Amino acid sequence: MDYLVDVRTAVEGKVVELAAKRADADLSAVGAALERTEAEIAKSVERGSLDLRFETTLARGAGNPLLNGDATFGAPALVEAWSERHIAPGDWHRFHAEHLAILDALERGGEAAQCLVADYVNRTVKNAAPMKKGTRER
Repeated sequence: MDYLVDVRTAVEGKVVELAAKRADADLSAVGAALERTEAEIAKSVERGSLDLRFETTLARGAGNPLLNGDATFGAPALVEAWSERHIAPGDWHRFHAEHLAILDALERGGEAAQCLVADYVNRTVKNAAPMKKGTRER
């Protein structure tokens, strides 16, 4: 699991760095993905989240075609590792707020976004908790 976290931290940090450096970076798709997520959160009773749409949409906006897609982040391996350990990676509402903060920082220049994404990835893993058997709660 630690190796997956190392890779995810490195890749997501690079994605944010590239997106911040691109003068022509179009982050509107990222904003649209966050709007869809917000609508889904309002309707959902689920607290945990394995939704990586923010990360994959941001990767597309970074402009490097090798960083596009879920596999780049090791998402299938992360989901499998979390599932095997019965871990819920965190609260969907908190992730959404952090995603909004990262996008806002990118839109304002990007340096703060790099710190935010590193904190976000590391905190997600540290705060992951085993799910109660037979429920979707931690």
